[in-house]
Amino acid sequence: VHSEFDFFITGANNIPGRGGWEYIFEILFFCVRQLFVISPINTTKNCYMKMSTRIQLFIMMFLQFVVWGAWYGQLSKYLTAIGFNGVQVGVVYSTFSIAMIVSPFVVGMLADRFFSAQKVLGFLNILGAGLLFLLTRTTDYSSFMPLMLVYCLTFAPCIALTSSIALRQMTSPEKEFPLVRVMGTFAWIAVTVAIGKLGWGNKVNIFYFSIVSSLVMGLFSFTLPDTP
Repeated sequence: VHSEFDFFITGANNIPGRGGWEYIFEILFFCVRQLFVISPINTTKNCYMKMSTRIQLFIMMFLQFVVWGAWYGQLSKYLTAIGFNGVQVGVVYSTFSIAMIVSPFVVGMLADRFFSAQKVLGFLNILGAGLLFLLTRTTDYSSFMPLMLVYCLTFAPCIALTSSIALRQMTSPEKEFPLVRVMGTFAWIAVTVAIGKLGWGNKVNIFYFSIVSSLVMGLFSFTLPDTP
């Protein structure tokens, strides 16, 4: 899986005439094909995920990385457009790193002890959509930075939660997880290329796109298999 997918990542741009959308379609074809792959270890009856569960996990991983990729890759352009300087842009980006260190431990303990993981994932994505909306109404650095930190504290655990939910549904994680996780990589590439093609990199639309994706992801999370 990895060697074939690496071809798309490293080799696509070296082929003459290769455009961004062709790149996306080739990766999409690869991911859809992998959806129906049953590896040799899973040929025994009842030793692999149900197809419906696999599709749910594919969609979950795709949506979660669309939420992230829609704004993260283009954020510096947007912040520069609304008047932030280089230091301020760097500080805003650092909020995500801080959240990635702190937040998963706290939310992970809550999910493990008190709530099902898919419910926590749904709640955080819906809450995150509200915080992203507030960010669209904020152009002052002194307000934007702390609000971004709060948002990142709600989003950062979602990456770990999606992996946890996926792994708990698998009987052979070492074989099945890469096929699910690669949808996140595809989603990141697809949404980044789409935002660039639409010319939204320096516009507030990056957040609107993420808001809609986050709401869809939040609602979809409640349909995922129960993961106590």
